[in-house]
Amino acid sequence: MNRYADIYDAEYTGSGRHRKMLMRDRAAQFAPFAALTGFDAIINEQARYTDSFTGLCEDDLDKLDEKLALLTERLPECPEVTLVYFVKDRYKPGGSFEQKTGVIRLIDTVSRQFVFYDKSVIALDDVVSIEL
Repeated sequence: MNRYADIYDAEYTGSGRHRKMLMRDRAAQFAPFAALTGFDAIINEQARYTDSFTGLCEDDLDKLDEKLALLTERLPECPEVTLVYFVKDRYKPGGSFEQKTGVIRLIDTVSRQFVFYDKSVIALDDVVSIEL
């Protein structure tokens, strides 16, 4: 026989010392517990994909120099330019390729930067392609 057969059909009368707990309070006891706070953020950061960039080959560098010379000649005309450049990731190796379209105000050959009219600056060494 079962040891608890005599109490299966007995009705629970509650505790004499404690009042009955509300259902929402009872549910709060079983709410999810994040034992590893921040673990999801670390996993997502590791899973985030970054591109790698080793540099341009000689042919691509020559084409880029030709476009840069053409852009320097046409700079007084204020042409709209699209630059594709590489941005290094701050947290892990690699980075991403980004694109900026605008009018270049100045090509600073000393600090090797493109300066746009909206005051954004892109390093000349990070540029992969120039479209006029």
